[in-house]
Amino acid sequence: MVQEKLWFKIWPEGTPKTLQPYPEKPLHKFLDDHASSKPDRPLVIYEDGRVFTYGKVSEESSKIAAAIWDMGVRKGDPVAVMMFNRPEFISCFYGGLKAGAKVAIIDALTISEDLKMHFEMTKPKVIFTDAEVWEREKKIFEEYGYGLKNTIVVEGGEDTLSYGSVLAKYEAKPPNVQINPREDVAIIAHYAGIVGRTLEVYHTHYGIVAAMISASAFYGRREGVTSLVAIPLSHLFGVMEIAGPVIAGGTIVLMKRFDLDKALELIRKYNVNLWPGPPMMFDAVLKKGLRKENVPSLMLCVTGAAPVPPDLQKAFFEDVGIPLIQGYGLTEGLVVTAQPPNVRVYGSVGIPLPDVDVKIVDKETGTKELPPGEVGELIVKSPWIMRGYKDPEETKKAIRDGWLYTGDLLMMDENGLLYFRGLKKRFLKYKAYPIFPRDLEIILLQHPAVKDTYVDGEWDPEVGHKPFAKVVLKDEYKGKVSAEELINFVNERVAFYKKLRKVEFVDKI
Repeated sequence: MVQEKLWFKIWPEGTPKTLQPYPEKPLHKFLDDHASSKPDRPLVIYEDGRVFTYGKVSEESSKIAAAIWDMGVRKGDPVAVMMFNRPEFISCFYGGLKAGAKVAIIDALTISEDLKMHFEMTKPKVIFTDAEVWEREKKIFEEYGYGLKNTIVVEGGEDTLSYGSVLAKYEAKPPNVQINPREDVAIIAHYAGIVGRTLEVYHTHYGIVAAMISASAFYGRREGVTSLVAIPLSHLFGVMEIAGPVIAGGTIVLMKRFDLDKALELIRKYNVNLWPGPPMMFDAVLKKGLRKENVPSLMLCVTGAAPVPPDLQKAFFEDVGIPLIQGYGLTEGLVVTAQPPNVRVYGSVGIPLPDVDVKIVDKETGTKELPPGEVGELIVKSPWIMRGYKDPEETKKAIRDGWLYTGDLLMMDENGLLYFRGLKKRFLKYKAYPIFPRDLEIILLQHPAVKDTYVDGEWDPEVGHKPFAKVVLKDEYKGKVSAEELINFVNERVAFYKKLRKVEFVDKI
């Protein structure tokens, strides 16, 4: 018996309140099952027109699994996928899973000190990447021992294993690895939002499967639905936009990078039904003058990962004629809430998905549940909250009695609708990209002139937070080091979205 919750008053008709029990099978088994029953169904249609069927992706991922097993990867070993959006990303991702590996996703924009931190943290046995990333970061790859024997590069050269040569060499016979879906880690993410610094976050096969089935039931994703994916696959949001369609038996129209005109062309050409993405994508398409009659196949847009202006949603519902549904999630909890498709409301992150329970508790002690209308910390319980962090002590702080303490401040109204009200933790977002101030502080403290520093963000409604730093200089360096020097010191070591915009010298933090 499902306990009555406030949000059940506006629960979408026809959507189950619980979907348990969820299938207890490995994430990659869904790919192989669809490949067996419908091998010619398109799984990925790339922006250049190439089509990768379920049968093709299943076969190529099996060859990848055989290859990395031959390279010494065993069950539970970490491997990493670090490449821009392309169909081969998906084959490498599932190939890692078929070998029993934990697949770490590393943003293809990661550079320099950031990349070193990822390598030192995860120590992947094999890395899958593309020629663009390899050529840009070749020195760091080689510094950490990645090259001809343990790096598979799409369109790679003679100094690595090329993706094509691996496919040519190996048969589609993956190792026979026994997976315990509830216990075995499938994905390693590196953005620990609750902790507020870069840290490994572990998700199991079962957790990913359950989350995607629940979200798909809420959004109406099912077999045959085609989605446009222009968000980075190397982010957890992107990985879920692989796993969700594969579990449901859908098709992904994949873009390397978002381009507005190209996106609209692809939606029309391939009759796209579902479009997930950050708010800036939908703001751009609204300014372009989009209307439902321009893209008749498009039924639903799903947004999140950054603040969504209520006026943007209102314009989509009332002017464009296509629902723009906002959701809420986090690295440690995957998807948590979404706006019910049957309720037109602007500015809310929605209600909990099937099998998700939430509470708003006082932010000081985290023990007292608050009534509707009061702002407090959101805590979450679901079958798919993270298995944990690499650091067990941090896991104990984040998960207490089965509840995930998100560090996000929200308010629930009388109908169970949730409204984002701020952060208890230190966390920035620039164009929907996550930034941990502590990571930038660590880099600044490596400069010989810096005694202490504090990084924060200036709010810009167009892009989100613009990082800036307050810096205390060591006495012997005062008047000898410029703000520009410190800005350059950080910015040549981090991805574009993490770049400092300003440094202010202060006497104390």
